Amino acid sequence: MINIPRKELNDGSHIPKKELNDGSHIPIIGLGLAQIPATEVSDLVYTALKKGYRHFDSAAIYKNERGVCEGIAKWIKEDPGNNKRSDVWYTTKIFETEHGYEKTKNAIRVCLENAKTIGYIDMILVHSARSNWERRHGTWIALQEAVESGFVKTIGVSNYALKHVQELLEYKDLKIKPAVDQVELHPWLMREELVTYLQKNKIAPEAYSPLTRGMWLDDPTLVRIARKHNKSPAQILINWSLSKDSSAFQGLRSQKDWTVTLKSLISS
Repeated sequence: MINIPRKELNDGSHIPKKELNDGSHIPIIGLGLAQIPATEVSDLVYTALKKGYRHFDSAAIYKNERGVCEGIAKWIKEDPGNNKRSDVWYTTKIFETEHGYEKTKNAIRVCLENAKTIGYIDMILVHSARSNWERRHGTWIALQEAVESGFVKTIGVSNYALKHVQELLEYKDLKIKPAVDQVELHPWLMREELVTYLQKNKIAPEAYSPLTRGMWLDDPTLVRIARKHNKSPAQILINWSLSKDSSAFQGLRSQKDWTVTLKSLISS
């Protein structure tokens, strides 16, 4: 069970990081921002940084990338001596309608424009595999070039099934393996074959909705296990995800969500 002392909760440096296959280090707990309107996300991200979060997950389709980055920039500007850009991990994603080499090149330019207040993007993911081989391949080539440019540090995939990961690893012009495959992952959706394959190939599973969107928090078996170990159901679920050698992040709908997620790491 991973725990952070309560007195150190607001210091993001105490949230453990996981080393990815390209040598970068990603905070193992983060916030997914799909539900947050562009008009609200900047203040929310800034507040979350003050509370200790250092990992934020956006996407082009969420239409809030610029606000996420503005919230990060505001936090850095507030105390540049202590609040470092390198302490924050910012992920965004390329949607399936932008698959294909030229479309993805343009989509990356838009993502970088939205991130200009923070200088670079830590990670861009292919949001899903819902296109065809040719378009997925072109997208990956464009992402590899983005890494070579230096403005994107890490690349990966999201919602890729086993066959799609296998396909990607067989590209003859593959230069950079995906660092992560971001998928919904929890005890009711274990994806054992996929997770085993990812681990074998040094690709980190990244778990979204580790708290099952709240649907299973009252499950009798989960509650019984939590009581046995004197933990909350959220603690059990977050740590289950982390036991799969993954990072985990909770989709955020309210401050209650981030409190539950962050408290899952607090030692009593």
